[in-house]
Amino acid sequence: MHAKVKPKRSHNRKRPAPARRRAQPRAREVWRTPAFLAAIDASADLIYITDPETVSFLYVNETACRMHGCTREDYRKLSPTQTLGLTREELQRSYREIIANGGEATTHEFLGVSMDGSRRGWFEAHRRAVRLGDRWAIVTVSRDISRRRHAERSALRLGRMYAVLSATNEVIMRATSPEELYQGVCDAAVTSGRFINAFIIVPETDSHFGKVVAVAGDQRLRKARISVDAATPEGQGPVGIAFRGGATCVSNDFLSDERTRPWHAQAQALGIAATAAVPLVRNDRAIGVLLFQSGEKRAFDEEIVGLFERMAQNITFALDNFDREAQRREALSRDRFTRLYAALSATNEAIMRAASPHELFQRMCDAAVNGGKFSSTCVFTVQPDSEWLLFAAGAGEGLKAFQNLQISGDANRPEGRGLIGSAVRTHAPSLCNDFDANLNISHWADTRKQTGANSGAAFPIRRGDEVVGAIAFYAVAYDAFDEGIVRLLTRMSANVAFALDNFDREAERRHADAALRASEEKHRAILENMYEGYWEVDLAGNFTFFNDAQCRILGYERAEMEGLNYRRYYDDEHIKRVYEIFNRIYRTGEPERLTEWKYRRKDGTPGMLESSVQLIRDALGKPVGFRGVTRDATNRHEAEAALRESEARFRALTDLSSDWYWELDVDLRFTRIEGRISDIDSDTAERHRGKQPWDLGIEVEGGWDAHRALLQSHQPFRDFLHYRQLPNGGRRYYAASGEPMLDADGCFRGYRGIGRDITQQVHAEERIQYMATHDSLTGLPNRPMFSQMLNHAIESARRYQRQHAVLFIDLDRFKVINDTLGHEAGDILLQEMAKRLTHTLRASDVIARFGGDEFAVLLPEINDAAEVASVAHKILAALIEPVLVAEQECRVTASIGISTFPADAQNEQSLMKNADLAMYLAKSEGKNNYQFYSQEIRSEARERLVLENNLRRALEQDEFSLHYQPKVDLQTGAITGVEALLRWQNSELGSVSPVKFIPIAEEIGLIVAIGRWVLRTACAQGVAWQKQGLPPVRIAVNLSARQFGDENLVADITAALADSGMAPELLDLEITEGMVMQNPERTIEKLERIKKMGMQFAIDDFGTGYSSLAQLKRFPIDTLKVDRSFISDIPRDSEDMAITEAIIAMSKSLGLIVVAEGVETLEQMQFLRDLKCDQMQGYYFSKPISADRFAELLRTHNARSQPRAGDS
Repeated sequence: MHAKVKPKRSHNRKRPAPARRRAQPRAREVWRTPAFLAAIDASADLIYITDPETVSFLYVNETACRMHGCTREDYRKLSPTQTLGLTREELQRSYREIIANGGEATTHEFLGVSMDGSRRGWFEAHRRAVRLGDRWAIVTVSRDISRRRHAERSALRLGRMYAVLSATNEVIMRATSPEELYQGVCDAAVTSGRFINAFIIVPETDSHFGKVVAVAGDQRLRKARISVDAATPEGQGPVGIAFRGGATCVSNDFLSDERTRPWHAQAQALGIAATAAVPLVRNDRAIGVLLFQSGEKRAFDEEIVGLFERMAQNITFALDNFDREAQRREALSRDRFTRLYAALSATNEAIMRAASPHELFQRMCDAAVNGGKFSSTCVFTVQPDSEWLLFAAGAGEGLKAFQNLQISGDANRPEGRGLIGSAVRTHAPSLCNDFDANLNISHWADTRKQTGANSGAAFPIRRGDEVVGAIAFYAVAYDAFDEGIVRLLTRMSANVAFALDNFDREAERRHADAALRASEEKHRAILENMYEGYWEVDLAGNFTFFNDAQCRILGYERAEMEGLNYRRYYDDEHIKRVYEIFNRIYRTGEPERLTEWKYRRKDGTPGMLESSVQLIRDALGKPVGFRGVTRDATNRHEAEAALRESEARFRALTDLSSDWYWELDVDLRFTRIEGRISDIDSDTAERHRGKQPWDLGIEVEGGWDAHRALLQSHQPFRDFLHYRQLPNGGRRYYAASGEPMLDADGCFRGYRGIGRDITQQVHAEERIQYMATHDSLTGLPNRPMFSQMLNHAIESARRYQRQHAVLFIDLDRFKVINDTLGHEAGDILLQEMAKRLTHTLRASDVIARFGGDEFAVLLPEINDAAEVASVAHKILAALIEPVLVAEQECRVTASIGISTFPADAQNEQSLMKNADLAMYLAKSEGKNNYQFYSQEIRSEARERLVLENNLRRALEQDEFSLHYQPKVDLQTGAITGVEALLRWQNSELGSVSPVKFIPIAEEIGLIVAIGRWVLRTACAQGVAWQKQGLPPVRIAVNLSARQFGDENLVADITAALADSGMAPELLDLEITEGMVMQNPERTIEKLERIKKMGMQFAIDDFGTGYSSLAQLKRFPIDTLKVDRSFISDIPRDSEDMAITEAIIAMSKSLGLIVVAEGVETLEQMQFLRDLKCDQMQGYYFSKPISADRFAELLRTHNARSQPRAGDS
C-alpha cells in the first residue's frame, strides 16, 4: 500500500532496562509461535514486521493483506519501498532513528492506497523496534482513521463557514453601498472561510456575459469570461446554471466536470478543485451569482451549501434595505432642496435689489430662515487688524444671542473653534451634523439652547483669495447638511461674494468713468497735436475717428473724412492687400507693425504710407474695428515718436521699434551691440566684439572704400545700406545710422548708432516695383513697363540708326469664351497665350500684356518688313493651336497690327497708336491676320470717328428704322412669325450696315437705349398690323448682352407692351449662348420672370458659342435658331450637314422649336424639311423688308405656293 507519511515523534524517551535486553533471545522464539501469529492475524489493525537491515517484510497479518487486496505470500514478495512510496535510503534512515532511540514507539498518519487503487484512506501508524534474538525488527501497527479525519475536517469547514456567515452579517450591517457590500462578502469568504477565491458576478447590460463586480483572491479572475446564456460554452458552467435556474449549483470535482471544461486550464493553474455558485434572487429574479472556489475536492456539502444560501438571502435583504434607505433619503432631500432652492432664489433677488452689503446680508438671512426653513441664520464679518469677528446680520431663533456673541478667528481660543471661526480660518465650509458629538461647540451651549439647533454649517465669504466673513445656517434636525445641501449653500455664499464684488465694481466703475473721461480728453489733446495720423475704422472700413494729422496726410477736410471708406484712397491692388492685413489681424488678434502701402490723396497725387494697425475690441472682447497710426513714408527718417499706452480706447500707441544699438572704438572695432537681430543667434555680441564691420562677412554695393573714408573723417551717416549673403543664395539687408562719439574735450572716441533689418522693406519695395511693372495674371511686362522699354529702344535705335517694330495683338472671340466658360477659364486661356508668345519669340524680344485680351510685342533691330511678317506668321500659327479649357477644346485666333520705327512714327505714343489702328484693320479684314500701318488706315480711323459721332445723334434725329424678315413653317409654308432687324439711314453717311454700327454702339454704351427703342417700335408695329386687319403675328426682337444685363430690362418690356397694347404671347426675345452661360443661376431667374409675363425665348446663332444642348436644357428656352454658318455650305459640306442633323434631332428630343437661319437655296430647304426642321428664315423666302411690304406679303401670301425671295 502506497503511503504519504506524516510522522509524530513519541515523547516517551526512557532507555530500555537491562532485564529487557536479556529477554530478547527468548522473544525471537515467541513471535514465530502459532498462537502469537494467530493473535496478530485476528487483530483488526494492520500489522507489519519488517527487517531493518534488508528492508523486507518478515510478516504481514491478514487484515493488512485484505486491505491491500493481495495474499500474504504476494505481499511478502513486495518491498516496503514499493508499498510505502519511499526510497530504500529513506526507510533505512527512519529505522535507524527508531533503533537509536532504544526502539521507542513513533506515531504518524499517512494516506494509504490499495495496490489496484480501488481503496484509499487515512491511517494512523504506531511503529517501534524490538529485538528478535540478535537482531532488530520493526513492528508497525496501523489503524484506519478516515472517518475521524472526515468528521474533523467537516467540523472545521462548518466552523469556518459560520465564521464567514458572521463576518458577512457584520459587513451587511456596516456597508453603505452595494459595491461595499459585495466586496466585504468576498473578503470574508476568503479570509474567514479560507476559500481560494470568492467573487460576485452580475449580467452586463445588453450582453449575455457576466461582469465581476467584486473579487477576493486572485485578481486575474476579474477578466474571466462567464456567460448566463445556455447556448454558449461559457454559459453551461455552474454560474450560468445557477443564474438561469435560480438554485445553487455545485461542482465538487471541478477538473473532471464536463460543464467546467472552458475553465479547466485556468483552474489547474490556480489550484481550483471545487466550486459552488449561489444565485442572488430579488423579486423572484436572479440578479447575480455568488461564486466560491476551493482547493479541495468535495469541499461543499449540504450544510455548507445551506449556509451559502442563507448568506445570499442576507445579501438580497441588505440590497432591499439600500433601496428603501435611498428612497427615504431622496424624499427628504427633495423636500430640503425645494426649500433651499426657494431660499437661493430669494437670495439672488436680494442680490439684485440690495443697495448695500448690510441690506444684502439681512435679506439673505431672512430668505434662508423663511424659505429654507433653517431655525436661524447669521453673518459675521472680519474686522481689519482684529481677531474678533463682527456680527453683521441675522434671522430666526436666538437672534439676540447672535448679536452678543463673541467669535474669533484664532484656533487657540475657545471662541475660534466653532463653525464660523473654522470657516474663516480654513477658507472652506465647516459643518457638524450632530452638535451632541462635537466638543468644540460646548462653549456656545447657551446659544444652542436658545436656537434649539442640533446641526449647523458655516460657509466662508470670499473676495478673491481673501475671506471677509462667514454665513452660518442652523437646523433643529440632526444630519440636516448632506452633500447636496452643502453644494447649494456654497453657491449661495458664492453669490453673496459676487454681489459684494459688484458693490466694489460699481464704485470702481464710477471712478473709472471719471478717470476715463479725463484720460480721453488728455489723449484726445495728445492725438490732435501728434504729427502722425491716428485713425479708427469699423469692420467695414469706414472712418469712425481720426485726428487732424490724418486729414492732412490724405488731403481731406475733417467733414469729408466722416464715414469715408479706406477704399477711396487705394487702388485695387492695395485694397486687396489692406483687406488681407485687416483680415489677418481680425483672425489672430496680433497687431501689424510698420506696414507700407501706396495711396492716393484727394487731389489724385500718389504717396506711400507707413502704418501700424491693431484690432479694437468691445467690453466683451468682440472685435468691432481697427485702429492705427499712419505717417508719410517720405518723412520716415525723422525720429520715431515714442508712443505711450492708453488706459482704454487709445492702447494702439506702443513702442514699435525693432532697431538695435551698437558702438565702435577709435579703431572702428565693435565694443558693444544690443537688441534684436533677426538672422544672428544669441552670441552675436561676442562674435562682433573686437572686429571691424568689413571683417564680419557683410558686403556693400560698390565696396567699403567710400564708407571707410567717411568713418575716418569722423562724419555722421544715416541709413547706410549693407547686406549679408545667406547660405541659400538670398540676402538679408540692413540699414545703419551712426554719429561720432566725442569726449568732454571734443576728442574722437569712436562711433555709436542704431541698425535695423530692412530685408522685408527691400523685398516689399522690389515686389511693389515688380507689381507696378508686370501683369499679375501672366507675369509679362504691363503697359507702363512696355512704354518705358519702348522709349529706351527708340532712343537706342535713333542713336545707332536701327529699326524697331511694334506688334499690337488682340485675341479674336476671346470675349465669347470668357462669357461662355467663365472668367476663370478666360484667365487660363490668357496664361496659355502668354506662354505661346514667349516660346515663339526671341529672348531679346519684349512681350507685354496691356489688359483684357490685348498684347504687345517689341521686335528690336529688324532688317525689313519681311522679317516682321515672318514673326507675325509664327505668332498666328502658335495662337491658333487648340487649347483645352474647362474640358472644352477651344481655338483662338488673333488680329495683329504692325507699326515700325522710324518709318511709321518717331515716338512711342505714335507707334502704339498706329499699331492699334493697323490691328483694327486686321479685324475688319476677317480677323486671324496681320496688317502693317499705312496712311489709308489713318483715314479709316477718321471714318470710324465720324461714324461714332453720327451714331450718338441717330436716336435724337430719328434715323433708325426696322425691317422685318419672315419665318416660314417648313411643312405648311405658312408665315409663323417675323424677326425685327435694325437699320440706320444717315443723311451724311447714307445707309450704314449693322455690322459696322452695332459693335460701336456696344462699345460706347448706346446699345441699351437703341434696344429699348427697338422693343417699343416692334410692339407698336405688331399692333398696327392687327389694326389693318391682318392676323396676329409673332415678332422676334434681339436682345444685346448689355441690354439683357440691364436692371431695367423687365420694366422696359412691360412699358413697351403696355404702351402699344400688344399681347405678351406675340413677343419673342432672342438671346445668344454666351449671354445665358455667363451667370447661369441669375440668367435662369431673369428668364423665368420674363416668361411668367407670357413671352417666349429663343437662342440665336446656336453653334457659334461653347455651350451644349445638355447645358441649355437647364434654361427655360422655347426655340433654337441654327446659325447660318452651318446652313450656307449645305449640301456641299457633309460635316455641316451632320452637325445640323444632330442639332435638330437633339432639339426635338428636348421639345424645342428649331429655326434654320440663312436658307438661300431649294436644296437647303428640302434638306431641312426632310430632317423635320420646324421653320426656316432666309433669302430663299424673303430678305428683310419694310413694315409696309411685310404687311402686303402677309396679306397676299399663299402658304402652299412657298414663293422664292425674288417673288417677294
